[in-house]
Amino acid sequence: MLCNEPGVLPPSNYYFLTPSPLAKQILYYLLCAGSYQCAEGYYVKRKSYNSILLMCVLDGECKVKQGNNVYTACKDDVVLLNCYKPHEYYTDSSLKIKWMHFDGAQSLTFWETIQQAQSPVITSQQPEFFTDALDHLLLLLERGGPIPESFFSTAIYQILCRLLDSASIMGSTDLSDNFISKATQFIRNNLSLPITVADIAQAVNMSSSHFTRQFKIHTGLSPYEYVMNERLNLAKQLLKVTQESISNIAGKVGFSSASNFIVRFKERVGISPNQFRQMPF
Repeated sequence: MLCNEPGVLPPSNYYFLTPSPLAKQILYYLLCAGSYQCAEGYYVKRKSYNSILLMCVLDGECKVKQGNNVYTACKDDVVLLNCYKPHEYYTDSSLKIKWMHFDGAQSLTFWETIQQAQSPVITSQQPEFFTDALDHLLLLLERGGPIPESFFSTAIYQILCRLLDSASIMGSTDLSDNFISKATQFIRNNLSLPITVADIAQAVNMSSSHFTRQFKIHTGLSPYEYVMNERLNLAKQLLKVTQESISNIAGKVGFSSASNFIVRFKERVGISPNQFRQMPF
């Protein structure tokens, strides 16, 4: 559908969708998407539009305002904006973008996680992934006809997962490669010991508070949660490939007693260590 929004030049277009009740309940869903060539005067200001905006800047410059902050998105940048909150975006010159509004499932959780490390503007090492994904969605919308809502849900989820990587949440920066790899190696080498956050922070030459913040930004987990997961992962392996007693395994993965190990294992895994050992895989 050709667009006649102020500041939007032909042959820009956009498409609108209405999600089903099922999609709203369990899926990521697409609300609208478009491809714009914009001139000076393109300006969007909303108190709220209940969705998340993903925008790929193909050329030009876009100003994005949320709260008291103004951010600049340039060519190859990706914008991820929480439109539940008051927001503005505009260009002072020219701008070429592809965009979509979406919601559902864990959309807001993804946004919150990504925003721990980034402004709404994300610089990606592979911007073509996002533009190609939007191109494909726009092509399907242009052709018309029924499109399974599960297809849109899968596409949105893949985009959000790639954004986690681009935002360095999962450890793609030099800083992450350096201190995260050292920290995780220290943890793996000392799982049988009662290691603390201070121990890990000291191993990577950081203060405990700074290390804790950075570790969660880059892994999505607190140091405590990560250590606990590693202890339980090793315990699962030992339960399946050895005949060692529960007490011995508890000691090897850093628990002070078998009873404490059993309680923590059941809390996290949902079954007891003995039940896990007997479970066929």
